[in-house]
Order: sequence, then structure tokens, then C-alpha cells
Amino acid sequence: MVNIKELTEAKEPEIKEPKPQESNKTLSSFEIGTKIDELEKELREADGNLFAVDCEDIRLAKEILLLQIKRKENQSFFAKAKHNVRRINSELRVLRNKFWSAKNQGL
Repeated sequence: MVNIKELTEAKEPEIKEPKPQESNKTLSSFEIGTKIDELEKELREADGNLFAVDCEDIRLAKEILLLQIKRKENQSFFAKAKHNVRRINSELRVLRNKFWSAKNQGL
């Protein structure tokens, strides 16, 4: 199995060019069987890599969704906190005005 970190690094994936086949040469059944085994092994590795990358993609998509939900919650908390700050500032302004009015009237 291939390490996900290796697959997700910022480099282009390696694309293997097909090996040129010798058209004039007749292969024995043993040689053909060996080539089939090699290609099947390469296919299993490629399928494993594809699965690993697909799993990582799903995990990242899930993480993105969870972060988006958390961001929405934080935006809601921020709006509530901002509202509280404005409300408290308004109350403080009113109390200061009352304080100075009372002080000016000698109360």
C-alpha cells in the first residue's frame, strides 16, 4: 500500500507509458503468463492507490463540511456577541447621561 502523504504531495502523478511491444517476436505462453502476472500485480497496486486517494478525498470533504458548520456556528456566536456589545454600550451611554444629569442637578 502507498502512503497517502506521498500521493498527496504537490507533484504530478507518475503516468507510465505503455511498453512498446515487439510485433515480430512470438511470445511463449510462459512469457505471456509472466506479463499477465506483472500487469495484474500493477493493477492491484494501482487499485489500492486509487482507493487510498479516494478515501483521503472523502475524509477531506468531511473535514471541510465540519469546518463549514463550525464557521457558521462561530458567525452566529459573533453576531450575538456583537449585539451584546452594542446593547451594553447603549445602556452605558444612557446611564452616563443620567449620571451627568443628576450630578448637574445636584442630586
